[in-house]
Amino acid sequence: MKKYHFKIPTTLGSKLMLAFASMTFLNLSIGVTTAFIWEELSNKINNIVEHSLPPLNGAYILERSSGNIQTIISNSYKIKDEFDYKKFEVDIKMKL
Repeated sequence: MKKYHFKIPTTLGSKLMLAFASMTFLNLSIGVTTAFIWEELSNKINNIVEHSLPPLNGAYILERSSGNIQTIISNSYKIKDEFDYKKFEVDIKMKL
């Protein structure tokens, strides 16, 4: 029974073929590993966005609305007659 042993190539062509085969194997293994890591990171980011974005969006809407109300109230010094007061009252009620 013959035993097969790996022989180190001695010719330049054999060495180049071995180098090409090993580089191909390394590139494929890095590519597969990168694909798995990329998918895992994508899942984690989607999970974080699902849990964090709705409260941030709600806080943004609340801040924007309160800013609008502050603007309306700060312009209340311009009220000179009853028509302006009614408009002011409608604006406040609509924003609240």
